[in-house]
Amino acid sequence: MGIPSGNKAFDDVAEFHKKFGFTQPDKPGFIATENMYMRLNFLLEELMETANAAGFFWEIQEIPILDADGNHVIDDAGDEVYSHHLVLERDEEEVPDEARDLEAFFDGLIDLNYVSYGFAWLTNLPYPEGWNRVHAANMTKVRCERPEDSKRGTTFDVIKPEGFVKPTLTDLLP
Repeated sequence: MGIPSGNKAFDDVAEFHKKFGFTQPDKPGFIATENMYMRLNFLLEELMETANAAGFFWEIQEIPILDADGNHVIDDAGDEVYSHHLVLERDEEEVPDEARDLEAFFDGLIDLNYVSYGFAWLTNLPYPEGWNRVHAANMTKVRCERPEDSKRGTTFDVIKPEGFVKPTLTDLLP
C-alpha cells in the first residue's frame, strides 16, 4: 500500500514502519508467525496498560462447563472441566478515581490505534476500504434499550438489529 490511504493516522503509521525498514507482503496476508505472535501480544499489552491507567485490572475467572442437565462436565481423567475467561475488574478502594491517570489512558488509546494500524499495514490489508464497509454496517446498528438485550449487560451497548447485514470483506482479500 504505497498509495496514501487518505487517513492521516493510518498514513502516519505507515510512514513510521517504512522509516524502520519494515516491509509488506506483495498481497494481503499473514506475516511470519513470530511477528504475528509479537504483534498480538503488543496489542494485549497496550490494552492492559490502557485499562490499568483507567483503574481497571485483569483477572482470569474459571467458569465450570455444565452439561444440558446442569451437571459439571467431567473429562476422561475424572477432572471437572472449566473454561477460563479474562475479565476486567475495578476495585475502587484499591484504585480510587483520583489515582487514575487520564494522560496514560489517552496515550494508551492512541497506542492501541498505532499498533492496530501498524498490524494492518504490515499485513498489507486494504484497511481504508475495509474500514469504510465495517463503518457503514456499524451505522445500521441500534442502541440497547434494556441491559438484557445486550450480551454485555448494559444500555451503553450498541447491537445488531433484526436483518443486520454483515460487511463483506472477502472480495478485498486474495
